[in-house]
Amino acid sequence: MKAIVLADDLTGAADVQAHLWPRYTSLLRILREPIRVDHVDTRGRQTDTVVLDTEARFLSPDTARRVIARSLDLTMRKLWSRDPRPLLYLKADSTLRGHIGLQVQVAARLLDAGIVPIVLANPREGRQTLEGHQLVHGEPVHKTALAQDPVHPISDSRIANLFRPSDSMAVEEVPLYTVRARVSELAAILSRVRRRPTALVLDALTDNDLDQIARAILLAEIPIICGSAALTMHLDLGASSARELICADVQKLGCSISGPTLVVAGSLHPVTTEQVRMLSHRLGSPPTMVTVTADVDQLSRDLATSLLDHRTAILTTARTRGSGPEGIERSEMLGTLMGEVVRRADHRVRISSLVVVGGRTSYHVCRALHMATLEMVGVALPEMPLLRSVTAPTRVLGLKPGGFGSPETLIQTIESFRPTGKEATMPRYGKAREPKAQGNELSTAPHAKGQPATKRYEENQA
Repeated sequence: MKAIVLADDLTGAADVQAHLWPRYTSLLRILREPIRVDHVDTRGRQTDTVVLDTEARFLSPDTARRVIARSLDLTMRKLWSRDPRPLLYLKADSTLRGHIGLQVQVAARLLDAGIVPIVLANPREGRQTLEGHQLVHGEPVHKTALAQDPVHPISDSRIANLFRPSDSMAVEEVPLYTVRARVSELAAILSRVRRRPTALVLDALTDNDLDQIARAILLAEIPIICGSAALTMHLDLGASSARELICADVQKLGCSISGPTLVVAGSLHPVTTEQVRMLSHRLGSPPTMVTVTADVDQLSRDLATSLLDHRTAILTTARTRGSGPEGIERSEMLGTLMGEVVRRADHRVRISSLVVVGGRTSYHVCRALHMATLEMVGVALPEMPLLRSVTAPTRVLGLKPGGFGSPETLIQTIESFRPTGKEATMPRYGKAREPKAQGNELSTAPHAKGQPATKRYEENQA
């Protein structure tokens, strides 16, 4: 085994799998309390990486600390003690949601780590780190829509402030000019002995920066990393038995998807809202809408009818956000209801494949369908990893974070699930959009609003 990944939500866990694919095989386990040692077991399956989803992002700090500590304790006993020791990767959100500082602190204490690099940039999605601050399309993250996130509203863009002054860890920031020095020089900085455990926040604007950081981390033999999914694409973990797969041809995944496909969209992100609207328009059928007062049995019957009539159906929620504890409680209630509607609809119509948008929504759907172990089998689109349930009944599952993709992402994904002949139920979309030039541009390349990221950041600080 080459790496163990600890993720705090399901779509983030799958995103790591997508970035490792097809270089490395991976197995995803969805943990649930009480966490037992068999939850982190590979059950005899050969895999390069094990990805564990703790769902800690949606827990209170005290509960998250307990869950992370328990997961790491079992991981150390079952997986991390192997020789050679695998890399431990703490997957973190590139928009700073979740208990990032807490997770790093717990891991450093349990594993006696002196240095933990913090690399949260994801340039292909417009997320960059500059002067220790996290930017989204050039804007400090706390000045974007993330400031109104119903679960983790972001109030500060400085990554070092994720760590409380009372924490046992020191925090150092590594500026961009140091990151872009020689790899050996950066590795020496990473290897330097500190008086106490230290989190190193590294600037990065491009994929070239991430590649430089990844090579320095491996040269310095750092055993623990905290980073976005994007960094894993640059980690060379050695030779693998991973197989090549033509990812766009989902029919070659080795499992039947001739039956209905269900799209479940629980994310309230504006990107998801537009994707649902466009798919609904293409299908010529409105989504089935879940509310906190809905009749679950009636909704499941309506959803099953829609699946039979159209082969593809959409289940979503009202596009309104809550905030604070009440918003979180409502979100959890809706997620549970959506999972139950999916479970009952599946009893009426066997669902062959699902596309689920939103991390917590994905968790509730997988839990309702008893899908606790998933293996990576390909990607339908760059932002859409495809997984297959290991236990029967076998299903294909596409997972997507709410803010990722173009307006046509759901349409393109469903098209890849369908044959191109007479059985196709949707008009072929035509040539898919080419992805934008990504990752290797200079730090002065124009961004979302036509200005360099560095210039726009400086303007925001003025």
